[in-house]
Amino acid sequence: PRPPMPSSISAQPAGSGRNAYIDTIRGWSIFGVVCIHFAGSFVTFDAFAWSPSFYLGLTLNQVFNFAVPLFIFLSGVLAGSSKRTLSLGDYYRSRLWRIGFPYLLASIASFYLLKHYAEWQAVAGYTAKFMWLFQRVFFFGIEPPLYFIPLIIELYLLQPALKALPGWLNRVVPAVSPARFALILTGLLLVEVEQPGDNPPLTIAGCPIKFTGTPSGIYARPPLLGEHTEQILAEAGIADASKEKS
Repeated sequence: PRPPMPSSISAQPAGSGRNAYIDTIRGWSIFGVVCIHFAGSFVTFDAFAWSPSFYLGLTLNQVFNFAVPLFIFLSGVLAGSSKRTLSLGDYYRSRLWRIGFPYLLASIASFYLLKHYAEWQAVAGYTAKFMWLFQRVFFFGIEPPLYFIPLIIELYLLQPALKALPGWLNRVVPAVSPARFALILTGLLLVEVEQPGDNPPLTIAGCPIKFTGTPSGIYARPPLLGEHTEQILAEAGIADASKEKS
C-alpha cells in the first residue's frame, strides 16, 4: 500500500512511554546550556579578562561545549520517534506552544529590557524595521544566547515533511522502498575520509549546507599529532628546535 500523506504525525507519548535514559541525557544537556550561558557572562566582557571568573567561564564553556548540539539533536530525535499519532494541527500546536510561547515571552522581555527597542527605533524605514524583527525573532534570536531556539522551531516545522519525504519519493519511484530512500538521503550527508597507513577509510558526517558559489565539504582527514609541525614552523620562519638539538 502507498504511504499516507502527512496529515498526521507521531508525538512523544506521555507517562510510561517516556525513556528515562533519553530524559537523563536531555536533562544534562539543558544543565549544560545553562552553564554555557552563565559562562558567557565572564568570557565576553573585558572587565573579567584574565580574572578567576574569566577562567571559570572558559572552563565551563569548554566542559559543556556539547550541550547545545546535543539538545538540538535530542529535540529532533524526540520529535520523530513517537508511537502516538496526532493530527498535523495538534502536533504543531503542542510543539509550538511548549517552546514557541516561552520563547516569544523571553524575546519581548529582552526587546524592551535590554535596550533592543532603541536599536530597532533607530532603523530607518518600515520595511527595514520589519526585516530587523523578522530576522532576529525567526533566525538569530533577539538575544544571542537564544539563537538555538529558532533553530529548534524550524526543525519542528520541517520535521513532518522530512519524515514523509522517503514516502513521497517512493510514490515517484515505486521500485525503491521508503526505507531505501531514507538510507540514500542519509548517505548524501556522509563522506569517506582516507586514513593513514593501512587503516580503512573513516565515514563521517559531511557538511549539510551546500552553496554553489562557495562549495563546502570535507577535503582532508584530521592530522596526526605533530604531522604538520615542520610545515607550520617553516611557514612561520621558525626553525625546528628538535632538529637543531639533534
